Amino acid sequence: MINNIYKDAFLDAAEYGLLEVLKESLQKQLCDVDCQRDTGGETALMLAAAKGHKDVVDALLAHNCKLDLQNDRGETALMLATVNRHAYVVVALLAHKCNADLQNDRGETALMLAVANCHTYVVVALLAHKCNAELQGNDGRTALMRAAIEGHKDIVDVLLARNCHVDVQDNDGDTALMIAAANGHKYVFGALVAHNCNLDLQNNEGWNALMYAAGTGKKYIVDALLAHNCKLDLQSNEGWTALMCAAEKGHIHAVGALLAHNCKLDLQDYYGGYTVLMLAADRNHRHVVDVLISYKCNLDLRDNNGATTLMIAAANGHKDVVEVLLAHNCSVDLQDKKGLTAVMIASINGHKDIVDALIAHKCKLDLQSNNGCTAFMYAADGGHKDVVDAFLAHKCNLDLQDIDGWTALMWAVYKGRKDMVDVLVAHNCKLDVQNNNGLTALIYAADKGHKDIVEALLARNCNVEVQGNDGWTALMIASDNGYNDIVDSLLAHDCNPDVQSNQGSTALMLAAVKDHEDVVDTLLAHKCRLDLQSNLGKTALLCAVDKGNNDIVDLLLAHNCNLDLRNNQGKNALMLAKRHNHVEIVELIENQLRRNRNWDHRKALMLVLLGSNYLPSSSPSLVSSSAANAGGPVIQTPVVIQRVDSALTTSSKKVLCDMFLLLHIMCYI
Repeated sequence: MINNIYKDAFLDAAEYGLLEVLKESLQKQLCDVDCQRDTGGETALMLAAAKGHKDVVDALLAHNCKLDLQNDRGETALMLATVNRHAYVVVALLAHKCNADLQNDRGETALMLAVANCHTYVVVALLAHKCNAELQGNDGRTALMRAAIEGHKDIVDVLLARNCHVDVQDNDGDTALMIAAANGHKYVFGALVAHNCNLDLQNNEGWNALMYAAGTGKKYIVDALLAHNCKLDLQSNEGWTALMCAAEKGHIHAVGALLAHNCKLDLQDYYGGYTVLMLAADRNHRHVVDVLISYKCNLDLRDNNGATTLMIAAANGHKDVVEVLLAHNCSVDLQDKKGLTAVMIASINGHKDIVDALIAHKCKLDLQSNNGCTAFMYAADGGHKDVVDAFLAHKCNLDLQDIDGWTALMWAVYKGRKDMVDVLVAHNCKLDVQNNNGLTALIYAADKGHKDIVEALLARNCNVEVQGNDGWTALMIASDNGYNDIVDSLLAHDCNPDVQSNQGSTALMLAAVKDHEDVVDTLLAHKCRLDLQSNLGKTALLCAVDKGNNDIVDLLLAHNCNLDLRNNQGKNALMLAKRHNHVEIVELIENQLRRNRNWDHRKALMLVLLGSNYLPSSSPSLVSSSAANAGGPVIQTPVVIQRVDSALTTSSKKVLCDMFLLLHIMCYI
């Protein structure tokens, strides 16, 4: 504990320059001269050197302290004095032969730190003591590279005078020359070139000094490199040249300098297949495009996707570049690997001004891409009304179909673009064209629930009865989706509700399955047939029972649907309800069966009331056919009736009917 107190007092004395306190501690040997702080690991020499306390440093050196101990960050007293620009301390430490080449945790030496701090005097002092100027930090950079980064021309000169290697590469493969070129330090650059450095070395990504200078627009450095006959057309790992680097950034002066030295114009990069013209067009550098064209570059080269410069400019909406290319007669109708042309690409992106320019240069409007789409279809699909209007004004074919059979109208309908549909309909496009699935624009409108579009198509008398390849109509799809307002509109235009699909389904069956009560009600109000059967023998009632849709069953029973019909498995509605344990539905059906039996007896009475010549023979049984077929209870009504002679008077007949009615009522009591 006491030793720690003495140690802390000793180290504090060194840090704050308390020479007398420090000397007393040294004389009494209260602690080790090389003791270190518990946190940080600094010694008294490091603390004094960092603060520039030369007298304290001298006192410690006189007591033979260790010069080259390192703290927790790998720093020595020499490094700390260098960083803090205490030249006299640096000189004192060097005079005592400290190790100038030790490296800290980042791999930095005192020389590197002096360079970074632009401390020329310290650099000279370190070099005078023969420190190693070629050491590299953890990043692979030497003192020369660090001087190049900072642009310290005088330090670069000092290092070069000591014959530092100029072509050493760091971890990224960069040299001092590349670093100077990238940062625009022309004097440093000139000094390095004067020492015959390799102008054409490439880093790990294949970049060289010329590419860096061109990409950053450092024309002076570009000119210097060109004057020293550097290689113009080297390509990076991605295939980029110095000209591409300059053009992509819009550095017109660098571009001009490279072109004046006859660099290759039409090289393409390795990954995208881009040319220098494509890069300039992509970035909308109109002035660069003009210069490149003046040097006769190939306007119609294609990238790896088959795109030309015109397509790239059209995609980005660069009208000025497009106009320049068109003015120099580039090909307007070339297609990329997807079959897209420049006008298609402009249409996809809604660039009306570019579409106008291309149309003015007589591009083909009705070319189709690999998927069969035209520029007009792309515009309609994208909802670009102004582009659509431009095509309509030039009489493009409205009714072309893509490889799936879709028309522009179908795309507009599918996307719910009512304004686009109105325009197409107003120009008399064909409404009832079917795609490869047999579907029409109306069917798509019904499927998507676009009532306003359905109304617009119906107002133009489209065919409401068209069936898709599966036999479904617009009404069926609307019913299946529960779009009651669309169902109502279709029925109001005399749509046949009883059309059956390939599976025999009707609109009523589909609505019943999905439990769309309002749709079922609408269809019933339009007198659709309740008892049609599908290929599986299902009726709307059987569908509703099977799904347990109580309200639909109740609604269908209220409209006197046939309870006796059976599906292909021989099951009627009551049997299905019992099988699925739909208790409420069973009750609904049995109540209906009882009502039906009552009605059967009423019909028998009506025969008498109508004065039939023949009544049932003695002791007949009046049996409900519905009850029998449904498997329900059979109720026999014993009646004794004789053949009625036609001579009976009217009053006699009335008495006889009253008696029959009384007996019928008694059998139900």
